[in-house]
Amino acid sequence: MLKWNIQTPWGVAETAEKIADGIMFYSTPSHGGFYLSDARMAEMPTAFKARTFIKPPRGEAGRWYEEDCDAAMVAVAFPQYFTPENIVRAKEAVKRWQPEAWAQFVGPRLCCDDGQPVTA
Repeated sequence: MLKWNIQTPWGVAETAEKIADGIMFYSTPSHGGFYLSDARMAEMPTAFKARTFIKPPRGEAGRWYEEDCDAAMVAVAFPQYFTPENIVRAKEAVKRWQPEAWAQFVGPRLCCDDGQPVTA
């Protein structure tokens, strides 16, 4: 863990962890989350871009994904930087907390029983 004096949506960060180039995890005494660089936001699936925690003015994309629910989208989008166990939990979290984003991310799939479109 690195020590930083970075302002987050939850206050000044006490610690910061570099997950990969352009992917940082910041924590404060009360909360935390991921911050993505411009380059990482460009790589983020469209389904997850509009669901950031903080939406800045002028319709720009946010860059913060809070640790409780939104952070799972970062793990799903960049699985190469997380453990297989983290990816399984992240997928379940996105399905539960961001079902519309999950459906958009995976797209419709045909169900073998009745042929109706469903999302995985």
